[in-house]
Amino acid sequence: MQFLLAEPTLDGMNVQRRIQEIVAKGPGASETYKTKSTTRQANSQASRYTPDQIEKISQENAKFLHFFGYASAPEGHEPNEMGFFDFKEDRADSLTSEYYQFRKNNEFNLKKVTNSAQI
Repeated sequence: MQFLLAEPTLDGMNVQRRIQEIVAKGPGASETYKTKSTTRQANSQASRYTPDQIEKISQENAKFLHFFGYASAPEGHEPNEMGFFDFKEDRADSLTSEYYQFRKNNEFNLKKVTNSAQI
């Protein structure tokens, strides 16, 4: 963060406090999703969408749904609890390669800014 902010130290800065808060969470800090305490299940609001709405969203946003992990898991991947949109039938190879790509992008960019690997 010092590098990104071009600061010699983070002492006393809000970013230092936020880093300490995240570190204090331990392993829970890296959880992508948590189910709501009221429903304790993923996709509990799925019934609020009509089949036509789900189909339209699936068709128009297939790449993004895969990229962010809202699509059902492609064959060979672990089941996806958050995979609200089902693409079991006609999933293009290009969509399979996009699946959870945001995580890979995050890892790449983290390595780049922390200089922990040669890129």
